[in-house]
Amino acid sequence: MADVDHLYNENSFGPPSFDIDVAAFIQTARQSESLGRGNPWQLKEKAHPIGKWDEWTSLPAEVQAVIEDECNVGDLKSEAHRILARPDLSAVIQRHHETAVETALGIDKSQPPEGPRDRKKKKVQVSEDGLEATPKKKSRRTRPAPSLPTEDPDVGALRETIKSMPLGMWRSDEDAFYFIRKPRGDDVNGLAEIASAIPPNKSAPSDNATSVPPHAVVTIVTTYVNSSIWPFTVRRASTHALLSTQTLEDLFDCIPCPSKHIPKEKYKDGMLVGFDETGDSLAAGCVICINDVAYSDGKSAQDYAGKLIQYQTQTGQLPFKKGTPMHSTQLGSIPLRINCPHQVLHHGDCEHYFVIEQIRLLHPSDPSTGYPLTMHVTPVNRALCRICNKFPATLAIAGDVRIGEPVCLSCDACWKALGPPKSGRDDSVIVTSLVGGDMAP
Repeated sequence: MADVDHLYNENSFGPPSFDIDVAAFIQTARQSESLGRGNPWQLKEKAHPIGKWDEWTSLPAEVQAVIEDECNVGDLKSEAHRILARPDLSAVIQRHHETAVETALGIDKSQPPEGPRDRKKKKVQVSEDGLEATPKKKSRRTRPAPSLPTEDPDVGALRETIKSMPLGMWRSDEDAFYFIRKPRGDDVNGLAEIASAIPPNKSAPSDNATSVPPHAVVTIVTTYVNSSIWPFTVRRASTHALLSTQTLEDLFDCIPCPSKHIPKEKYKDGMLVGFDETGDSLAAGCVICINDVAYSDGKSAQDYAGKLIQYQTQTGQLPFKKGTPMHSTQLGSIPLRINCPHQVLHHGDCEHYFVIEQIRLLHPSDPSTGYPLTMHVTPVNRALCRICNKFPATLAIAGDVRIGEPVCLSCDACWKALGPPKSGRDDSVIVTSLVGGDMAP
């Protein structure tokens, strides 16, 4: 098993930080409050003691007022709010940014896209002597050009302000190409608002999953899956917010994956007759690898951590250490590194990665209950119905002679139009729902 750090470069992850002791971070926050500094998020009119703080406090109030007025950015804030509150003004800023990005990436939208052009062939008239005759042009009535709407004076003034801006730091130079990428599909969020990561029919694995203790530390985790197109490339699947008191099992339950919903098979006389969609899914063993330590679920009969360590020993690799079970391992009890990828292996031959993006105190604007939370879900591209080729497929139909395929993906409307299978002719038909249907936004 190869090390994740050697498989992916910094274009996907990283660079990783040093190990962060969450318990020490919480202790520092408690000491800050005991010294009278209060919660850092709640300090609006106070400032932390910094260099030459005593010199600042010794200045007269009149001098402090002059310096504060000189350093005040309230006018910039009000101007930014005014522009963002108007769609026409914010569109000018957005278009200016898009033009700068296109210039840095070398994109020229004025040129037509490469490929075959759909042009109508001109009719060629041939005269009696075999020469091509020039076709007569049809006379067209000239219509007056439509009057263009007058531009708002504020829009024109903002455009002129951007052009005459003397600060060169706002313009992207040729080196900006190395720090800009094109938009990707996983940048789209399928959620309209923050939602709970716990399924409706399931409670949180840990007892303290939804409660927010004092000095709570929020951990922002982003999960990734392997790309099916480019090797050694990943795409973002989801982003979640967990508390430091929650366990690795809570983190695993947040990861969206269709393999978690594989139903159990039903047999009759040794033959497969369908799937049990109402009962529990197959037992999904899993293992999470963090800092060369393998944490198993500790519940399934198959110990994935033990099998992984055994495989590493047989192949001559440096084996991982076996950690505590996932359901008893809190995120705050293990050292974490920001921007460092960690692997998740589970039932269904699935491999995921998760990256810690933030470790911070609870902000007053953060939700106070309902953790773990899901903040981003990449929309799932479903296969279309093989019958109508219009709507996403929701059913898998096997053994139906009316369709003409061994296995066909169908939508609910087409399956309803076909009608139920007939007894004696369609006894071998198996109809089951596609897994991962609840993952779609």
